[in-house]
Amino acid sequence: MSGRPKKEKKLRDAQSKTTVRDLAKSLRGVEQILQTSGNQNQLAFINELREILGPYGSVDSKQFLHSLKNSLSMIHATRKESGKLQEQLQIDMENVSLNELKDLVSSGLLSKEKLLAIGKSRFGLSIGTLRKMKKERIQDQIQGAIQNIETLEAIKRKASE
Repeated sequence: MSGRPKKEKKLRDAQSKTTVRDLAKSLRGVEQILQTSGNQNQLAFINELREILGPYGSVDSKQFLHSLKNSLSMIHATRKESGKLQEQLQIDMENVSLNELKDLVSSGLLSKEKLLAIGKSRFGLSIGTLRKMKKERIQDQIQGAIQNIETLEAIKRKASE
């Protein structure tokens, strides 16, 4: 007789646990409400969220939320560190040497906006043209400008000998 209350407790615990599948079902209801409101952005978000949750259906909701919170905290911390690094990379455009500039540009640490500023202020490159390019292409353009200056300086040194 003492085994029966344990089985009932396990059954109640199993029934009271909320899983990711339960959350996905609830989101389906939210999705139906949004279909009538016409908010396509939110509808697309909820739909994609449900699809993402699908493979995790049997995961306990508390465990899932704990994992989600940890993941988001890591992403936030990474972005925060990246922001601090960008602040530290305040560059004196006029006084930084070409070698230092070459290293900075090739490091990949500079934002696209920072590269645009370097391209315009240091090398006179057209921002309108650069803005249409991907970050890697802008880096290539600046590296090319640096190489051109280095070549001109080498020619100048040879001519003055």
